[in-house]
Amino acid sequence: METDCIKTATSLFQSVSLMLPSDFSGAGVVFYYDLCDLPFVSLGAGLPARPQLPVSGIGRIAPILAQISSLSSSFHDGFHFIELKHKKLTHLAQFVSPPIPNLSELPELKASGARHMTALLSSRVRGIVGVGILSSAGEVYYYESGMCRTRGIDQ
Repeated sequence: METDCIKTATSLFQSVSLMLPSDFSGAGVVFYYDLCDLPFVSLGAGLPARPQLPVSGIGRIAPILAQISSLSSSFHDGFHFIELKHKKLTHLAQFVSPPIPNLSELPELKASGARHMTALLSSRVRGIVGVGILSSAGEVYYYESGMCRTRGIDQ
């Protein structure tokens, strides 16, 4: 299951990287089966109309992620959610607030920056398979079970 998610994330980010706007800000994607235990809230209050969701299939999701990851887009911030069973983009621009574990539970938190720490901690939540990041430099990071499984792979 996890390997399939890494493949899905890599395929998605490869497709997105072919369409990047000049002011690409990076993108974070939560890959999930169940969101019940992940605290999040939409950053979309007062924003213009969102693309019609859900959107199915990597080929249809990639152009949307590329377009909204432009600094000029109202939706470039936060994380976007993809439900894995049906490969559907279900949420855009979400503020994610994963539970912070006791440091004794996670003695070596290894993530630099807020987006990476959010990805790392979110990947530990039940129902979340993994969290992928496509950096503004075009590097892919994939977090699963609280660990970075890929580090800065260029597209």
